[in-house]
Amino acid sequence: IIASRRLSTQLGDLIDSTNASLPAPFVIDYSFDARGHELNRYCRSDHYSYARYGIPISYFSRGYHIDYHELTDEPQYIDYPGMAKVGRLIANVATNIANRDGRLVVNGPVMGPDQPCRQ
Repeated sequence: IIASRRLSTQLGDLIDSTNASLPAPFVIDYSFDARGHELNRYCRSDHYSYARYGIPISYFSRGYHIDYHELTDEPQYIDYPGMAKVGRLIANVATNIANRDGRLVVNGPVMGPDQPCRQ
C-alpha cells in the first residue's frame, strides 16, 4: 500500500484495522511508500492528482512484475482470486469510511497543486 498515512493517519489506521478484521488478513508491504523510493510510485500514481489537493488517498497493489506497464504486460500475470480479495478489502474500507461520523482528518503535509511531488 502506498500513501495510506501521508495525508491522514486516520486513513492508514482504518485500513489496517479493516485488514485485521479479515478472516485471512493481508501482510501489507509498505516498502514502495518509503520517502525517496527510487520507483517514485506515489508521485506517478493516478491517486496523486487528489493528494495534491489534500484529499487522503491510498494506492493498493498486488505487486509488480517485470512486464508491468510494458507492451508485454498480459492478462496471464493477473492473480484474479487475489484481485477479488483486494477488491473486498477496498469495499470494506470504503464502507468503513462512509460510516464514520466525520471526514478523515488531514494531518499530513499537503504539497499543493502547484508544487512538485516528492516521493
